[in-house]
Amino acid sequence: MQKTIFLLLIFSMPVNANNLQSHKQQQENPAFLKQRLQQCMKLVDVKVIHHFREKGLKLNKTVTLLCENNKRNDAQSHAVGFAVEVQKSKDLAVFRLCGKIINQTSSTMRKIMKTYFISDLRYRHICDNKKS
Repeated sequence: MQKTIFLLLIFSMPVNANNLQSHKQQQENPAFLKQRLQQCMKLVDVKVIHHFREKGLKLNKTVTLLCENNKRNDAQSHAVGFAVEVQKSKDLAVFRLCGKIINQTSSTMRKIMKTYFISDLRYRHICDNKKS
């Protein structure tokens, strides 16, 4: 709850007409973005991010092998199970929000989170994703 309140404070923006121009200049300032990102990342347990990253990398190998061996149902079960874990993690939710500050989409963890996004897995099969 405290993390959520703090995030709301971080992401809230003044709409005062006098401050609008200076606020826009601040948002484009790399030093300002770096500072906001650092403040945001203080709310994230980095160990949790590393744990999910490693687990996701291992899962990628497992899913690839299962798909190659025509064990599609097993692969999908593994993928959905991991996706549910990712969805429940508060640290990963904050991590996603922090990433929006700088629009960073190239990190390994972000690719893993995108691959195992629960809403996507409801409508597509993980093995079909691996082929493309």
